[in-house]
Amino acid sequence: MGRPIGAVQRGLADAGLARGDHLLVVLQNRWEMATRRACQFAGVVMVPLNWRAKTEEIDYCLADAEAKAMVWGAASGGRGSRALGGARGAAHRRERGAWRDAAFRGLDGRADEPDAAGRGAGLVADAHTTGTTGKPKGVPRRQRAERTAALAHVAQNLYAVGERTLGVMPLYHTMGVRSLLAMALIDGRIVCIPRFDAWGAVAAIRDEHLTLSTWCPLSTTTC
Repeated sequence: MGRPIGAVQRGLADAGLARGDHLLVVLQNRWEMATRRACQFAGVVMVPLNWRAKTEEIDYCLADAEAKAMVWGAASGGRGSRALGGARGAAHRRERGAWRDAAFRGLDGRADEPDAAGRGAGLVADAHTTGTTGKPKGVPRRQRAERTAALAHVAQNLYAVGERTLGVMPLYHTMGVRSLLAMALIDGRIVCIPRFDAWGAVAAIRDEHLTLSTWCPLSTTTC
């Protein structure tokens, strides 16, 4: 896994992102959502957002987090593009007040070992609340807090080395991230499905020989 993470890390650098910069990500569960490890090595702060967020919510979070770049997928229905004033690409960076195309060229197969120069920067994520009582509020997450929470998750659930879990909880949500990091700690595997689908979940459990899953009603409505 180290070499793909290194490739993504270099892609972030190619896109103009440096230590301390914020990257807003509006994606369903897919491997790109696991790039927080590459962000951690690069010292880039990931800002995960619900892929169903409205254009005005994306626009607000971009400004609130002072994000330098944003990545979104087709599932957002073009809302990422509208938030940037009609930009067509799926990755853009802010440069001198304007948004420009930012191809993550490190994803093209340059698989190198990650560079830990940015590791230890402290802040690794800036998750935003749902904003049910007002505007979404940024909640900074530090490396030590994330690791401690993942260790607690492993201990609480008595996970064994090599467990395999169904990634049905959204990776912009705390529990989705907890599952991801817990699997990393025990040399396990997380098998993500973009959104909940009963037959797809059953197929993943069967084909990938999954041993566990973190589940709640939220996963059926937001994943």
